Amino acid sequence: MTASTPSKTIAIIGPNANDSEVSLGNYNGEPVHVLTVVEGVKNVLGEKVKVLYQKGCNTTDTINYNRDSDFKSAIEAAKDADAIVFVGGISPRLEGEELKVKIAGFEGGDKTNLDLPNVQTALLKELKKTGKPLILVLMNGSALSINWENE
Repeated sequence: MTASTPSKTIAIIGPNANDSEVSLGNYNGEPVHVLTVVEGVKNVLGEKVKVLYQKGCNTTDTINYNRDSDFKSAIEAAKDADAIVFVGGISPRLEGEELKVKIAGFEGGDKTNLDLPNVQTALLKELKKTGKPLILVLMNGSALSINWENE
């Protein structure tokens, strides 16, 4: 192995991992550049660690969303990694003043329950089956219940 060959690989997976808007929240200015989690990790680790990124799922289940295909890509990346970092939570596109959102867990910009969206928990359960160390990073502007995830 040469000095430039990474000795470790991490998989960064999740709907908020490479989403710059989620970092801004609902009340913000217009920054020149917003650093995503994927960019930040790559900047810090440089060439020392190989970083694999897969979105894996949307923030919530939506119409015309292919869960099986996205889950499969994420699980394959996870299998090739030494550790998994899942970056989930919610986004300002779901929770905010008078949004025209009506999907499971959200209505009109308000949460109707505190649970992490079902699709994220489902993907986390599949990633856990890989047996790889799994780190959960949540990005959200309000409380979320993560009872299963905490266990």
